[in-house]
Amino acid sequence: MKFELALKKLFESKNYRVNHNIKIRGRSGTEHQIDLLLEYEAPLHISKMIVEAKNYELPVNKDRIMKLIQIVEDVGTDRGIIITTSKFTPSALKTARGRNIDLWDRTYLTKVLGELELASLDEEKEQIVPSVSIIQTHFSVDDAKNYGEEKIKKLAKGGFLGVGKVFESCVGVNQVVYPLFEVEATVRIVEIEKTGLLSKRKVVKVKRIKVNFDAVSGELVQPTFEGLTFPFPFLPNLKMEEVEVLRNLPSSFSLDTIVGLGFSTYKARSIVRGFLGKGLIRASKKGRHTYYNLNVSFPSNPVELSTVSRLHEFGGEIPPNIISSKIEAGAIVKAVENYWQGDVVSISTIYYPFFVIQFQKQDGSFRYELFDAVTGNYNETLSKRYIASR
Repeated sequence: MKFELALKKLFESKNYRVNHNIKIRGRSGTEHQIDLLLEYEAPLHISKMIVEAKNYELPVNKDRIMKLIQIVEDVGTDRGIIITTSKFTPSALKTARGRNIDLWDRTYLTKVLGELELASLDEEKEQIVPSVSIIQTHFSVDDAKNYGEEKIKKLAKGGFLGVGKVFESCVGVNQVVYPLFEVEATVRIVEIEKTGLLSKRKVVKVKRIKVNFDAVSGELVQPTFEGLTFPFPFLPNLKMEEVEVLRNLPSSFSLDTIVGLGFSTYKARSIVRGFLGKGLIRASKKGRHTYYNLNVSFPSNPVELSTVSRLHEFGGEIPPNIISSKIEAGAIVKAVENYWQGDVVSISTIYYPFFVIQFQKQDGSFRYELFDAVTGNYNETLSKRYIASR
């Protein structure tokens, strides 16, 4: 409301007659809620415009643009304006192009309102994070303790002929929850379609997806019935141009392949060096020519990724021990745009339950393991992260 009133004051200062928070019935008979209706007396008629105020944390997607286009047409006003304190997704900008819709982002708002006034409006930003949920546990503290005792017995036996014996004791079990983002988005996916008996073509399709991101590392998460896995750990460390190239590379390629994607030879060499340094590709010689092969796969079809909400049930109370998120929702929006040219529709936080088992060694030092409270398995990746965060 504070944002809408600030805009009302702004337009009134420009000699517009402003109606705030009103309902207008369109030609279709549908009643529309309007944030601001602007009227300006032009020489030959009264010009009318609709303003939608979006005091958002996340970028405004194309669905909001399409909705305003429909309202403007139904009500019969001259133009529509969407004003946001964040920014617009690429597809939102594309959708508005050529239409009677104006888009004001934070950069433009700073010019007309000023940085100080915008800062005061940030306090009431609408968070597009509709819910916080926890996955239901299937294992108890006792199950975690039993796992810990079995681990102690196994380590005490050692390996072949008793070599490498380790003597420990289980000194504590605490429940914690690990934060994940569940993202719903519309994305663009390239698929191969048959056009004949031997002919094929690439087709870009827009699909609705749900995926999980690790709220601590920013990685894509692939949940399974065995637990949480992280098959694409390299993605958060890539630059935008590197993601674009990786998304379009075949399993075997040359420098010319990257040049063919629109990069200069110098830039293509730089990207290849970066891939080699990150271990994403390997080089091989064929005569005088150098070829490269991918060591990793890119999640080009996120439809194939599962989510914790599809595999597991929600339920239970969130315990006090919560592993803190380190990734902001805005970074996830950028990732979805970068990976699949997508628009985020919603982001929710889902907590995944674990038991932290504390072991004490003979020298008095401690170590920790995370026991999955949903699947009953040890999670090595998250155990290492938990230890590193202490």
